[in-house]
Parts: sequence; structure tokens; C-alpha cells
Amino acid sequence: MKKIFKLFGIAVCVAVIGLLAAGCSNNVLSDDIPDDPDDYPTAPEHMPAVITITTQPSLKTSVGVGGSDILNVVARIIEGAEHSYQWFRNDVNSNVGGTEIIGATSASFTIPTNLSTGMHFYFVEVRATSEDEAVSFRSSVARVVVGTLPILPIEMVLVHGGTFMLGRELGPVGTVTFDIVRTGTVDTAHVSTVTLEGFRIGKFQVTQAQFETVMTGNTNGINSNPINPRPSWFCYRHPYLRDPAVCEIPDRRPVERVSWYDAIVFCNRLSIMEGRSPAYRFPIHWPDPNPDNPAHWSTNPAVWGPVPTTWKSPTDDPDEENPLRARWDAVRIVPGVNGFRLPTEAQWEFAAKGGNTTPNNFTFSGSNNPNAVAWHWGNSGGKTREVGRLASNGLGIYDMSGNVWEWCWDWHAAYTTGAKTNPEGPPSGTTRVARGGRWNSSAAGTRSVARYGLTPTVQDKFIGFRVVLPE
Repeated sequence: MKKIFKLFGIAVCVAVIGLLAAGCSNNVLSDDIPDDPDDYPTAPEHMPAVITITTQPSLKTSVGVGGSDILNVVARIIEGAEHSYQWFRNDVNSNVGGTEIIGATSASFTIPTNLSTGMHFYFVEVRATSEDEAVSFRSSVARVVVGTLPILPIEMVLVHGGTFMLGRELGPVGTVTFDIVRTGTVDTAHVSTVTLEGFRIGKFQVTQAQFETVMTGNTNGINSNPINPRPSWFCYRHPYLRDPAVCEIPDRRPVERVSWYDAIVFCNRLSIMEGRSPAYRFPIHWPDPNPDNPAHWSTNPAVWGPVPTTWKSPTDDPDEENPLRARWDAVRIVPGVNGFRLPTEAQWEFAAKGGNTTPNNFTFSGSNNPNAVAWHWGNSGGKTREVGRLASNGLGIYDMSGNVWEWCWDWHAAYTTGAKTNPEGPPSGTTRVARGGRWNSSAAGTRSVARYGLTPTVQDKFIGFRVVLPE
């Protein structure tokens, strides 16, 4: 019976054959070399079949709906061995298991034209036989993306100006019963009347592909690892347990593990890429003896230096200021420009509630049923999900409840009760506002009025952002 060796993996398989002789020590000295050549150990009668895959299939191939392309593998087989190929498809990003594709038995594989929109996984098994040895070796996984949407420009939705009650819960009494006690109201403390000018907001949360496209080549120390140029935990470059749901596209999952500082760098870089005037200015000198001098500020992130990655001071003294954070916290909005920026907290809540559309009396962004509009712990499968898969709100904006928290411009503090027009939050603070809930929140945590405060250096797998533009 043939000995079958199943070798699974991505790394190149190398067989090293050692000569073993009975009674020989591991270290052969010159005095131990036999005088008679007949006493030398003999080589094995048959060399085992050895496979080396020298060219793997493309890591990622994008095709349009109804389109096709060809995946190829190049393998080197030991001379004299018979070999064959068998292609497989799989439901996950893994070359373990899988289903054989009938008739796909050559070094090339033509991608079917009838694939549904989303992500599909393929790999090939190379098989070789030499005398009584049979070996198989599987390639790395080829990811085929069908129906990829344009990465840029970012789709924006117009939100007409209006007046609303910031912090007021709009859903009917009895709607929210998930992990909080409803006692007639779950308003945020100190509801206030807010009036906003019109603005445009991202239809979706910023995706992984958009973040990578804009941030590639940044000089701010953000996500600069050439092996893994994305910060996201839920990225297809990571082990399969972080893969997207079946038929979802990794590129279109929301970017996460981005700090507030990362997000404002993204905004200015995107503005520059699109020929807009950047919205944020950064102090060139620190501390600045003359901050009123316009020449002491820059809107070009290329000269800002590295972003802060910790809230701690150099001495770890909690009472000592971190000078790098202090400098970055001095960033200001440039008035009157047309560049991208983070939404203010008031803009975010107004858009999440549907603006001036009717009906807009929902607990969550677009519905009183969280499962219709929000990815949360009860339905997310323990991961982020491709943007836009659930229903939008009345403005056509997606995922403002759940999936990932979204950074806002404002410092986090208790609301005040007075009426406000175009508020931008307190002038200083220690944490920045995050809104919307996340994939691992309770459903109640994804309400349109729920708010959180996070240290701006936080980079975790539940925090992302979306952008706004002036009307």
C-alpha cells in the first residue's frame, strides 16, 4: 500500500534527505571514514516525490459581475515523478477542506462567470507520485472579488440644515428593553435645542480599502508596516477567524483600530488628494510663543510628524502632560474651507436620526428594530460586517447604528441645556466623542442617542469613522 503524505500549508515544501548508516554517530570524524568504498552507506533506491510551488496563485483578483480571469500555479516536481493538479473552492479563507471542482485539473483555472457579488476562495492541490511514494501539496488561497465598487471618491449624502433636540430619545416608550430598564425615557442628560447648517456626510463608514488608498505613503507613522499596510483587526491578511461573512468583501468592511489622530490625518490627506482645502491646521512650533501667526500652522500632514500612540507622559506620571499629545490636541478647524473633516457630535446625531425626513421617530438609525439597521452582538457573528448590508435610515445613510463606533470632532463632556447653533463641543478635554455603537455592543448600545468618550489614542477593533463636508 502506498504511503500517502498530505502536506497542507502555504510555505514552500523542501525535502532534505540525510544519509543514515547503522552504527554511525551523528558527528563523523575523519578517522571514522571507511577505507573500503564498499563500506560506504548506500543511497536510497528510490527518491521520494518532492513538490515545490514556485509561483502561487494571485492573492487577490478582482472581476466585474459576469467577468472572468485566470488563476495560475507553477510547481517544480522531482524528475521522474508523475504529477497532476486539482483545484478546489472553499467557503472560507483556508486551504483546509474545500470542494473539488470537476474538470479543473490543470495548472491554470478559469474563474467562472456566474459567481455572485462578493468574495470567493480557491486553491489548487498539486499531487505527485514516485515509485511507492505519493505526495500532495496545497497552494495558498486565491481570493476572487466579484463586483468591487470604486474605492474613491467617497459617496456623500446631503443633510439639509434644521433644528432638533440633541440627546432626545425618539423611539416609542417600550422599544428599548435589551439590557437597560425603560422608565419612560432614556434621553441623554441635558437635552438641548440645536440648529445646524446643511452638510454632507459619508453614506458609509470609511472602508479598509479607502483608508489604505488614502494613507499609503503617509509620514505620520500610521499603519506603515509594508507587510500589513492596514490597521484593521478584521482584515483578510489576518488568520481566517477574522475573515468576512460569506460573500462579503473585505475591502468594504469598515476600517477599525484607528485613533482619533489617525482619522484627522486621513481627512486632510483625502482633501489634498481631491484638490480641496484641508480642514485641519496643526501647530508647526510647540510650544508656540505666537499661535496667532498663520505662518505657525500647517494643513499638510506630511510635516506634522508621528501621531501620538499613548496618553501617558514620558515618565508615566498621570499628572504630567504628554507633550506630543498636547501638540496634537491643539489641532484646530480652519474656518470657511471645503475639506473633509470628522462630523461634530451634533451633526452625527442629526444625520443618524434622519435629519428633516419623516418619519424620524426611531430609537435606532432608521428603525425601531435594531436587527434591521444595526450590527450588534446579537447578529454580527462576532465580527465587523461589510458596509451597507442592512437597511439605511431615511436619508440613505448606512450603519450609523452598530458595526463600529465612529469618532466625532468634539471633546466628550456632559451636555449643556442652552440652545446652540452649529456647536463644536468644549474647547478642551481628555476624551473624544464616539457614537453609534459597535459589532460587540448590546443592541441598546447602538441607539442614536448613545454616546461614549474614548481617549483619542485608542486603536481598537471596534472604532472607526466617517467623514463630512460643508454643504
